[in-house]
Amino acid sequence: MQLNNKKVNLRSLTHVYMKIQKANKFQKLCFILDNVPFNQVIIFVNQVEKVDKLGDVLRMQLFNPLCIHSRLPQIDRLRSYDVFKNNGSRILIATDIFGRGIDIEKVNLVINFGISLHYTDFPAKAETYMHRAARAGRFGKKGVVINFVEP
Repeated sequence: MQLNNKKVNLRSLTHVYMKIQKANKFQKLCFILDNVPFNQVIIFVNQVEKVDKLGDVLRMQLFNPLCIHSRLPQIDRLRSYDVFKNNGSRILIATDIFGRGIDIEKVNLVINFGISLHYTDFPAKAETYMHRAARAGRFGKKGVVINFVEP
């Protein structure tokens, strides 16, 4: 597979599916962010409102996430991108606007914060999943993709 004229080796990624009830998603996310070693993480959701809401809730738990989505002015998206790329935050919450054409060397964890294979934040198309997953494990490094799915 080719993305941005760079060969992506999806074999450098470990894919994990976590069966989790919707009511426990946030607690599990916080547990992962607190206990799983990672350099930088991108948490993908499908709706702009969910990006902002998840960002607010994570800030209340003393995480320092950045948020990127289509309703932000371009200048704010670029500013957040630069801060993330320069390691000013380890956590980025985004819609698929950030799923393609972004190469950040330190990202080694991607989380699809969904609850169902058919709806919400899990990507509906295999191509979208591959583009999201390919944000981790770039530049010859290993990466992990965690997918929250409903039992």
